[in-house]
Amino acid sequence: MGEFVWGLCEPREGEFDFSWLRRIMDLMGNEDIKVVLATRRPRLHWLTQKHPQILPCDERFAIVRRHPARLLSQ
Repeated sequence: MGEFVWGLCEPREGEFDFSWLRRIMDLMGNEDIKVVLATRRPRLHWLTQKHPQILPCDERFAIVRRHPARLLSQ
């Protein structure tokens, strides 16, 4: 759960809001549902603007717009 939601957790640099996630976790816990939290590499607009070096690139250092795993299957 939460694999692609970091932009909701940190909409702006240093501003965090986990209240909605906490509410969902409480609801699931009340029903004895086990949950695994995961976060992927963030691709937040503010973060990529400030640190473009975090974007994936190819062997020529060109920014890759597709998911790296998809490039391997081509």
